Amino acid sequence: MEESIDLFALFADLDKNKVVLSYSGELSQEMMGSLMNTVEQDLIENEPDKKVKKKVFNVLVESLQNLFHHASSISKSETPKGMVIVVNQTDYYAILTGNYIMSNQQAALKKRIEDVNGMTKEELKTEYQRILQNGTLSEKGGAGLGIIDLARRTREQIDCKFVDNNSDKIFFSLKVKVAK
Repeated sequence: MEESIDLFALFADLDKNKVVLSYSGELSQEMMGSLMNTVEQDLIENEPDKKVKKKVFNVLVESLQNLFHHASSISKSETPKGMVIVVNQTDYYAILTGNYIMSNQQAALKKRIEDVNGMTKEELKTEYQRILQNGTLSEKGGAGLGIIDLARRTREQIDCKFVDNNSDKIFFSLKVKVAK
């Protein structure tokens, strides 16, 4: 027998946690644009601080770009999927993303985030400029600035988790906070 979903409880939980946006599904340029528009409209209507609006939107854009460019599909015949949740808490906004990555990427990504989390504001700036001057692009088309950019914009620790599902893919989640 199929277990039913208590939609009211889910709605109440999302409302209680002040979820601005919750999306899980296929990743496309069109969908990323739609998600950005939804959050931008909510910020216009509900966030009085212009600096916070700008920072939240910029962090969302960077997070979605990372999600879009680095998600791996579970199977070769499937479009990559991911999820994004934006939460408006009392003292901060939280932007959470999740997607599958190749398991052989986990160690390097974890180390990269740990290294970035350990950098001072000045070290982040220096590393950002070093990478820009180096000018090399990865096979995905990025220069490796995403995590550094998130840390520079938020000045907060970036939280990440990896869930191994016993395949060649691992579910990677990232949480970034933007203080109000």
